[in-house]
Amino acid sequence: MPGKTKSKPDSPQPPSLSKEALVEIASFLAKAWSGRGVELSITSTEVPHATMAYSGNKPVFTIRMPEPSKLKIRDLLTRYRIWRQALWHESMHVYLGFPDLSWVGNDLMKTVANAIEDYRIETLGVLAYPGMERETEFAHAVAVHRADKTFSQLKASMPRKKTRDEAIIGAFVFKTITGRIPKSMKEALKRGEVEAIARIAEEARRDILMGRPLQEVASKAYEELKRMLSDPYHVVSDGTRDLLRNPFTSGTGLEGARDVEEAVKEHTRELGLNKDLSKPSEDVEKEFETVVAESRRREREEKAGSVDKGEVQRRGEGKEGWEREWEEWERG
Repeated sequence: MPGKTKSKPDSPQPPSLSKEALVEIASFLAKAWSGRGVELSITSTEVPHATMAYSGNKPVFTIRMPEPSKLKIRDLLTRYRIWRQALWHESMHVYLGFPDLSWVGNDLMKTVANAIEDYRIETLGVLAYPGMERETEFAHAVAVHRADKTFSQLKASMPRKKTRDEAIIGAFVFKTITGRIPKSMKEALKRGEVEAIARIAEEARRDILMGRPLQEVASKAYEELKRMLSDPYHVVSDGTRDLLRNPFTSGTGLEGARDVEEAVKEHTRELGLNKDLSKPSEDVEKEFETVVAESRRREREEKAGSVDKGEVQRRGEGKEGWEREWEEWERG
């Protein structure tokens, strides 16, 4: 009887990517994508967030990112791709400008306006950075897959009317941003309600890309959604709110490659996409490999107690480190 062939073990990966290595590459990418001087930090925050403030008359842009380890995703490459796309998303807020939201009056209006604005900046952002289309669709595939599983668990503990209201709001957000409604949200609604939400979202997507003011577009969608709700002043529960705004710490995790493959297949089939989202472009893959290699190097040095602080500082200043290596790599 022939012996069993041993499968080749996977290449060892560090349990987490080095924060220092991520800050270097993320700072470079955020500045390149946004076209601005951006202050970037990786902190204990749970939600990616871009802000603009003023120092005198000078605008100061800041992006705060969670550590990738906060994502409930086992595969390190998938985790990095989702984290990187979130960084690009926040950079597009800086690149395309922050809207005036002083007119937003309540939590539901804020949710509606944010969803429409997210769709606007990602759609226009892909036109400026076509290479991010694949990464954005990949992130959307993962987000919808996780939302489907998570909302299925959340609705088990909610009263019928509350489940329906949360499904209406969630369906609008996901349809607007990703073009899809998670299955578990559809199941909490009647067919006519799903069709009505899809129409409201599609009209909002169309109108915002036609250049109509966000306040006008969001107010129209808000009024239509409010008429559908059992409680027009419904306040979204903490679980659903986290699901809608936070891809990092909320939601059911992805257990492995099979979950990712299933998420991608569902997404490409429902949207009729003729592209393979499962693998990143060569550029993104090489970038990831470089971050992993740098993380391993730092891990070895820290274990050996031989971290050269001067070298670490040198790699993060001027056109040393990532900026220089990136330019050399782009030149081939």
